[in-house]
Amino acid sequence: MNRLPKVLSLFMILWLLVAEGCHLPRWPSRHSAVLPPTASKTEIIAHLNHNVMGDGSSGGLVSWQTGDARASAPGMPFSLPTSIAVEAPRSFRLRTSHPMSGTQLADIGSNEDIFWVWMKTPDNMPIMTVSHEDVGLAMDELALEIPVDPTWMMEVFGVIPINEQEFEIVRRDSTSPIVDLVATRTSPQGVTVQRVIRVDTFRGQIIEHQLRDANGQLTALAELDNYRLHESDIYLPHLIRLSWPSQNQELKLELGHPDVNPRALAENKELWQPPVIHGAQTIDLGAVVRRRRGYERPQYVAQPPALEAQAAIYEERPGYASLDAVERATDEQRHPWGSTDSDRPFTPVPPKTVFQDRLDAPEPHPSVWARPVPAQPISDVPDWAK
Repeated sequence: MNRLPKVLSLFMILWLLVAEGCHLPRWPSRHSAVLPPTASKTEIIAHLNHNVMGDGSSGGLVSWQTGDARASAPGMPFSLPTSIAVEAPRSFRLRTSHPMSGTQLADIGSNEDIFWVWMKTPDNMPIMTVSHEDVGLAMDELALEIPVDPTWMMEVFGVIPINEQEFEIVRRDSTSPIVDLVATRTSPQGVTVQRVIRVDTFRGQIIEHQLRDANGQLTALAELDNYRLHESDIYLPHLIRLSWPSQNQELKLELGHPDVNPRALAENKELWQPPVIHGAQTIDLGAVVRRRRGYERPQYVAQPPALEAQAAIYEERPGYASLDAVERATDEQRHPWGSTDSDRPFTPVPPKTVFQDRLDAPEPHPSVWARPVPAQPISDVPDWAK
């Protein structure tokens, strides 16, 4: 039981974190290889991307969903019932529940604009949201030692094609079927990382996704196993092992019977919205960090006409509350004690109704994000954000 909070914390990292009718696996015979060991980078990536992008006769892997997955970690006496939904390019939802009572324990997800994290805690943890543009800022503020890269997670889940121009091929030796596709990129935290995709050319499948720091030290690993063939010749791993070696953290996801490219998932837009949980406030973590560091989001900055028009649409949406509107909340809302005396405690967190209004509309386009201004001392930050 004492492992449960640790497992739930791993779910938070997964963002800052198949169905009936599927065929039995039809693997190549023991004596036939999907790709030769000498296959070029172009040939390998074209083969892998075919599973994601499809061809003229069939579509690729755009989305998948499972309602009978299990999540577990070393030392935990039981696995957690889990539901997972994934849709390219940024939509993701993972929910877990208690195996005995069925009580929901965690809800982690993302859409085109934000990601969110909620975990059931005795003190009723708020629903944390942050825009994709603020991920690095929020993770830096939280000082997480485990790297968080939402883009990498979507690649691990198999719905993002590989950019050939970004990667180079590295071979262990000329006869080994195992090759690495290596790229250098910048993480959301602004540091240089090495992205490694390990491929078994004999089976024609990705067996590992790795993140390494600038010194080549492994910081995050996703091992993919138990591939199965689904409709339209789409392969999907049914076992994903996630680990962060430097922190000695592991999480195993058994996907159960996932449904590939389900039509119902494409039509269920509400699935990609943060939850509304009784008694839990919703807090924009990026906005809180910006306040602490003295950043602001100007309403109007120089931008292309098309983006300016898009920002105007956001402003005109009924019920949308900008950060300025939150700051203009009435004294009664900001002081639940019903007093504006200066000696009363102050909180910058507006009532839940204001946050709910904000969830009903997207954040402004990243082009209207903030320019830094000189930091000002802030003394009204809640304890959990200090």
